[in-house]
Amino acid sequence: MQFRSSVYIILLIGSAYASSWFGSDPEYDKWSHFELRSWLEDYHIKVPSHFDQSQLHDLVAENWASSPPQTPSFADARRQWSYDKYTRAQHAFQDLKENSFDTWDESKLRAFLLEHGVVAPSGPREQLVLLARQKYRSYTDAASYYSSLASETVTSAYCDATDTLHHASKSVSSMVAQATQDVVRAFDDSKDYVHSTWDDNHLRSWLENHEIVEARQASTHAELMKLANDYCRTAVEPVWSAWSDSYMREWLISHNILSPSDTASRSTLLGEMKKYYYSLPDKVWSSWSDSELKSWLVNHGLLKSDAQKKRDELVKMVEDNYASASDSVWDAWNDSDIRRWLSEHGYTDDRTVAQKKRDELVSLIDKQYNDVSARTAAYLVWPDARLRAYLREHGVSEAALPMNRPGLLQETRIRWVQTSNRTETIFSKLKEIVNSSIGAVEDRLARILEVGLRV
Repeated sequence: MQFRSSVYIILLIGSAYASSWFGSDPEYDKWSHFELRSWLEDYHIKVPSHFDQSQLHDLVAENWASSPPQTPSFADARRQWSYDKYTRAQHAFQDLKENSFDTWDESKLRAFLLEHGVVAPSGPREQLVLLARQKYRSYTDAASYYSSLASETVTSAYCDATDTLHHASKSVSSMVAQATQDVVRAFDDSKDYVHSTWDDNHLRSWLENHEIVEARQASTHAELMKLANDYCRTAVEPVWSAWSDSYMREWLISHNILSPSDTASRSTLLGEMKKYYYSLPDKVWSSWSDSELKSWLVNHGLLKSDAQKKRDELVKMVEDNYASASDSVWDAWNDSDIRRWLSEHGYTDDRTVAQKKRDELVSLIDKQYNDVSARTAAYLVWPDARLRAYLREHGVSEAALPMNRPGLLQETRIRWVQTSNRTETIFSKLKEIVNSSIGAVEDRLARILEVGLRV
């Protein structure tokens, strides 16, 4: 896991510059070296290893008109979403699901589409919902693509890094967070649902039991599969309950929860998914009821107990204030850590600090601690399932997992700081290598890979 994360961070540093550099039309004029090479490889066009960006551009131009239609894939995602564009859009998409758009009015849908590049969105509301869903799926494909970079080659990551590496110093902390995200294979709805292997009779019966009336008119297996996929994508909660055994097993193995040789039954897999599964947009409050949201706001002095608010208003208030609440931050520190920090920084002596209670310790460190990273670390708003999965990925056994949220946060903080320090080390070494004029490119690539092996 440590090597995989290290190489993944190196790849992200290289991929962060696959953005638009050149003019407008045609589309490939805006592609980076990496995107041009990727397109050629996607269409099985042989590319000499020594080709520079200009030569790659000319080769794409020669084959552009004759390239066959391609099924939407990671290739589309990386062309539509540069890494910079993807990271800028994360805030807008992080709390959305594909069925979120079903409740939006036309005004909100048009504003969303305009914000994300759809020029003059028009048509009936149903058409706007469809466009918004397409944009959402495109974004989730990009999220899966950038997560899958862990399996790309170091050569691809190295492309274009020489001229643009200085920009990466602003993004190291975000790369740490990206390195903790999913690296499991992208979900394939043609084979990864539990119903993917069912025959027509089984599919039709299941659809009718779930009151999908269109199943009566469906005449082909493809039509039945589409109905089942659409239903699972938009109406099944939790989403993993509709996954096939094999895909659940892959997800759990990729997060170090099961071993590759494990032959757990479906009931066991479902139990493990319930304990560990998270999606990237999930926050600690995502599963809270309306009363729990309101209770948190009332307890933190942000809302009167008799106030009337809709759920989306409650969620927005929690989202805006959760990270700034002292207990949200300091739950990640145990009493000993707080006492040690206060003593080491001269705010109290060992004897006095030993006598202070938890609320006194939190109040004192909250006033004196000025490191922004402690208050903005991404893991502070993760749901418990993601904290558990993160710890399992970092070698903590199931038996050793803390039973409560403060314990999960405290164990996560320890490993988060270690990972952040390791990332800074990787970045410094990588910068030194790329900026070095000593040795051939092949030698420097070998040294980059060596960084991933050693750190």
